[in-house]
Amino acid sequence: MKVIEYIAEVLPNGSRALPDNIRRVLGSQTQGKVTLPVETAAMPDPQKGWQIFKALGEDAVAGKLPDTLTKHDEYLYGTRK
Repeated sequence: MKVIEYIAEVLPNGSRALPDNIRRVLGSQTQGKVTLPVETAAMPDPQKGWQIFKALGEDAVAGKLPDTLTKHDEYLYGTRK
Protein backbone atom coordinates (compact mmCIF):
# COMPACT_ATOMS: atom_id res chain seq x y z
CA MET A 1 0.00 0.00 0.00
CA LYS A 2 1.36 3.40 -0.95
CA VAL A 3 0.53 6.43 1.19
CA ILE A 4 0.37 9.86 -0.40
CA GLU A 5 -0.34 12.92 1.68
CA TYR A 6 -1.51 16.23 0.30
CA ILE A 7 -3.60 19.14 1.51
CA ALA A 8 -6.69 20.04 -0.49
CA GLU A 9 -9.53 22.45 -0.10
CA VAL A 10 -13.04 21.04 -0.01
CA LEU A 11 -15.20 22.71 -2.65
CA PRO A 12 -18.67 24.10 -1.78
CA ASN A 13 -20.32 21.03 -3.35
CA GLY A 14 -18.31 18.75 -1.01
CA SER A 15 -15.91 17.41 -3.65
CA ARG A 16 -12.16 17.74 -3.91
CA ALA A 17 -10.05 17.93 -7.03
CA LEU A 18 -7.19 15.43 -7.28
CA PRO A 19 -3.82 16.79 -8.40
CA ASP A 20 -2.31 15.28 -11.58
CA ASN A 21 0.51 13.54 -9.69
CA ILE A 22 -2.02 11.61 -7.59
CA ARG A 23 -4.10 10.76 -10.67
CA ARG A 24 -0.97 9.29 -12.28
CA VAL A 25 -0.29 7.13 -9.20
CA LEU A 26 -3.87 5.84 -9.21
CA GLY A 27 -3.62 5.11 -12.92
CA SER A 28 -6.55 3.08 -14.20
CA GLN A 29 -7.64 1.84 -10.79
CA THR A 30 -11.37 2.12 -10.42
CA GLN A 31 -11.29 1.91 -6.65
CA GLY A 32 -9.00 3.24 -3.98
CA LYS A 33 -8.95 3.73 -0.26
CA VAL A 34 -8.96 7.28 0.99
CA THR A 35 -8.36 8.44 4.54
CA LEU A 36 -9.64 11.93 5.07
CA PRO A 37 -8.63 13.58 8.34
CA VAL A 38 -10.68 16.71 8.91
CA GLU A 39 -9.08 19.67 10.62
CA THR A 40 -11.23 22.59 11.63
CA ALA A 41 -10.13 26.01 12.76
CA ALA A 42 -10.39 26.64 16.48
CA MET A 43 -13.16 28.99 17.45
CA PRO A 44 -11.85 32.15 19.10
CA ASP A 45 -12.81 32.72 22.72
CA PRO A 46 -14.90 35.92 22.82
CA GLN A 47 -14.20 36.39 26.55
CA LYS A 48 -10.46 36.54 25.87
CA GLY A 49 -11.05 39.23 23.25
CA TRP A 50 -13.06 41.32 25.70
CA GLN A 51 -10.35 40.92 28.35
CA ILE A 52 -7.72 42.20 25.93
CA PHE A 53 -9.98 45.10 24.88
CA LYS A 54 -10.69 46.09 28.49
CA ALA A 55 -6.98 45.97 29.33
CA LEU A 56 -6.07 48.53 26.66
CA GLY A 57 -4.64 51.63 28.27
CA GLU A 58 -4.19 50.11 31.72
CA ASP A 59 -0.42 50.50 31.49
CA ALA A 60 -0.52 53.89 29.76
CA VAL A 61 1.42 56.69 31.38
CA ALA A 62 -0.72 59.78 31.90
CA GLY A 63 0.44 63.24 30.92
CA LYS A 64 3.05 62.35 28.31
CA LEU A 65 1.41 64.17 25.39
CA PRO A 66 0.28 67.74 25.96
CA ASP A 67 -2.88 69.00 24.26
CA THR A 68 -4.03 65.57 23.12
CA LEU A 69 -7.51 66.84 22.36
CA THR A 70 -6.36 69.56 19.97
CA LYS A 71 -3.42 67.63 18.48
CA HIS A 72 -5.19 64.28 18.13
CA ASP A 73 -4.60 63.83 14.38
CA GLU A 74 -1.00 65.01 14.61
CA TYR A 75 -0.18 62.50 17.34
CA LEU A 76 -1.93 59.59 15.63
CA TYR A 77 -1.24 60.21 11.95
CA GLY A 78 1.60 62.71 11.92
CA THR A 79 -0.50 65.30 10.08
CA ARG A 80 -1.71 68.66 11.24
CA LYS A 81 -5.39 69.39 11.01
